[in-house]
Amino acid sequence: GMDSMMNNSFTDSAQKQMMQKVFSKDQFNTMFGMMFDMYPKKPVRIGDSWTSETSMNMSGFAMKINNKYTLNSVKNGIGEIAIDGTINSDGSMNKNTEGLKMNMSGGQKGVYTIKMETGYLQTGYYKMDMKIEMEILGKKMPMTMKGEYTMKAE
Repeated sequence: GMDSMMNNSFTDSAQKQMMQKVFSKDQFNTMFGMMFDMYPKKPVRIGDSWTSETSMNMSGFAMKINNKYTLNSVKNGIGEIAIDGTINSDGSMNKNTEGLKMNMSGGQKGVYTIKMETGYLQTGYYKMDMKIEMEILGKKMPMTMKGEYTMKAE
């Protein structure tokens, strides 16, 4: 997975260490967990949409995630919610990532099903597509990251 990509992409150990901080398993779990910010603040009907704006810190980089959610349908007590979102970052650094500049932009789209009685997530699927422009110790490195996430409650 990610470790293999890091080992194959970076020969310089300082660059590899910086990248491992930025794209750690914990950072991806934080991003993944933000999709649960999908519940509306007031009751909605089929076809209604609502938005959320979330700011987070990903290894010293300020990120902003804007999502639009739409209640597509409700059948047999299960609601289907579509997500369409944007993710942006603009090179903010902290002292632990000196020498690293990064800009990220991209989006995510998907569908979740929710048990209406409890609000519990039943299934979820979404795709994330990111373009990343990094500069590490003066070396520019464009990257593209794509991810597909699937969840199912048992």
